[in-house]
Amino acid sequence: MGYFYPRYLPMWGESKDSYRVTPSLSSTHIGTISLFRSVARLDIGVNMTGADDAPRGLQNGRFLIENVKIYNASGKGYVAPDYANFDPAGGEEGKGIVTVPTIPSDASSVILSYNHNVEIIPYGFHREIYLAETEASAGHTILIGAYYIPPGESLATVDKTWYRVNLYEPLEYDDDFEIDPEKPDEKPPLPERTLWDILRNYRYRVNIVHVDRAGYNSEEEAYENDPANLLTDISVYDESGGINYIIYDDNYMLGLEKNNYIFTLDEHTNVSFPILTNYESGWSYEITDSAGEDGNPVSWITNDSRTTNPAGIKDYLTITIEAGVISRRAYIHVQAGILQEVITIIQQ
Repeated sequence: MGYFYPRYLPMWGESKDSYRVTPSLSSTHIGTISLFRSVARLDIGVNMTGADDAPRGLQNGRFLIENVKIYNASGKGYVAPDYANFDPAGGEEGKGIVTVPTIPSDASSVILSYNHNVEIIPYGFHREIYLAETEASAGHTILIGAYYIPPGESLATVDKTWYRVNLYEPLEYDDDFEIDPEKPDEKPPLPERTLWDILRNYRYRVNIVHVDRAGYNSEEEAYENDPANLLTDISVYDESGGINYIIYDDNYMLGLEKNNYIFTLDEHTNVSFPILTNYESGWSYEITDSAGEDGNPVSWITNDSRTTNPAGIKDYLTITIEAGVISRRAYIHVQAGILQEVITIIQQ
């Protein structure tokens, strides 16, 4: 599926009521039918940013992506989900949400391959890769064939190497872990990593924000080993809404897209974060240099603004992140009534 070719995607939707189709039936009788894309979207790019979230490349432009391969992807999918796997009243604004994949019984695992000419499209695959629903238990794996170009080298003098990426759910550490006074440097054990299911109508975004060095010499070697030499910021979006991280009290909710983001040291303008609450008085925010209560203002995040929609309708907080030279963090404190959450901004 090439970058310049049209992509016809299967969609599915149903009205809440049934109708007999006659010449006199009009759209005013049926109302609005929300459509769900029957496949998942996977974007992989270097420094994806801007209003279109397209890959821009690193500051030095030294990492060029030629291939993406998805191992253990499902070779078949259904246009409509199994009703047991779909919550028609769930998701943002009650439009419905898929909960688990619907896999045909005769579907087999396949390897999907996507290719670019890096001299024309160097930085990734944006709105090009679409996948049938795939269970996490299938062990789906992403391999990236790319050129890492050290200082003093050029595309003509380096070989393509391979990198592995896993679509893991965020780590959850043991909050009850206690440091042994006799072992002050001891760290909590790493929990087991869990892959996400690949779900229809979701977007899986792999943003490459830093590359240390060349990868594995072959795709086989990359597949057999752990991810290395590549720092990614992985996000998952339900594209029927975009609110994936929600906290509650007895009466209200506060929802975010996610609670941490990683950016390169370039300037990033018009960066928007969706925020949703049903609290009548809305939400407020403060940007500081501390995750705690006593932070100071941050000078390198500017032009912050927000929409002010009624309660229950998604808002957006928009900022500009200025270019930097060293790694740094800022914290956006969001509050709606007694509900509080912190969005961590990492620039490195």
